[in-house]
Amino acid sequence: MMRSPSQCPGTARVPDGYTPLQNDTLQGYALLRSLPADQSDAAIAEAVAYAEKIALYPYTPDGATGETVRVDLLGQPYDATIRYDASFFATLNTLVQAEPWLDRDRALIDQLATLGIVQGRPYAPDQATLDLLTAGIGDAKTWLEAGYRALFDTPYWDGTHWAMPAMPDLVESTNAGFTLPDAYPVDDRGLAYTFAFFSSRHLGKGQSYLMAIADSDGQDLDGGRNYRLTVTADVPVSQYWSLVVYSSDTHTFLPNSTQLSRSSLNPDLVTNEDGTVDLYFGPQAPTGQDSNWLPTLNGTGFEVMFRLYGPKDAFTDKTWALPDIQRL
Repeated sequence: MMRSPSQCPGTARVPDGYTPLQNDTLQGYALLRSLPADQSDAAIAEAVAYAEKIALYPYTPDGATGETVRVDLLGQPYDATIRYDASFFATLNTLVQAEPWLDRDRALIDQLATLGIVQGRPYAPDQATLDLLTAGIGDAKTWLEAGYRALFDTPYWDGTHWAMPAMPDLVESTNAGFTLPDAYPVDDRGLAYTFAFFSSRHLGKGQSYLMAIADSDGQDLDGGRNYRLTVTADVPVSQYWSLVVYSSDTHTFLPNSTQLSRSSLNPDLVTNEDGTVDLYFGPQAPTGQDSNWLPTLNGTGFEVMFRLYGPKDAFTDKTWALPDIQRL
């Protein structure tokens, strides 16, 4: 959220050429995406070089700057799975102790206090409490999974199994910064963050997303079987499209996968003569289809997300459509 210089605490005046962005929390992060022209080594190197020009440092009136530390996470494990056990509450307590309460979240203060999570006090549940918390979060996981599957009861295109993983009430409240006087979709908000890392303020503008968890017959996608998706020609995007495979259990990347996604930027992607693209899913790549294949894990269910960057009218007015994923 941009604010005028007079609205920025701790600064007498914002210098010319700077845009103040006030963070509501003491800790935070920003996601900056440097888009390569394609997936060639040269284009990726150019995008990385551009990203490395971005510096983050404390601002001081005399212009002194510190060093920007950059860490390359390529090849490093990053586990973002939600812990559905008592350790979740210990992590939650860490956050409560480290951050001020946002006005929109004050309704949680008394609820968390019943669990022993109180700002400024140690969190030390006894074993009986831990047992109750473990049972409760197990019930919560079951409830959240049911809510997630219910999202697909309303397909984006009639007769398909593609759905937009967004709840209208949550989108409206997010756009308003959760300040609507008569709505606070706490359940939808909790559900969204079990399978997403952020809520887009302008969903459908700069980007849009579709997900599928079932094939054309309505059967759950099974990592031990083989599938094909024929991406319709002329995908209505001004930038690019991509398809990513996730675990249907954790909603995170499949562990140790050698190829997480395929996109229109991949230089080796094979396009059919009519402009369509056949993408394949399964434990093994079909003969000669390595460049259009996304690996899955036997014994693990999976889900797919189709991302559109810069979606055009043909997507929003539904004159362009994706077919269902076919089991081979």
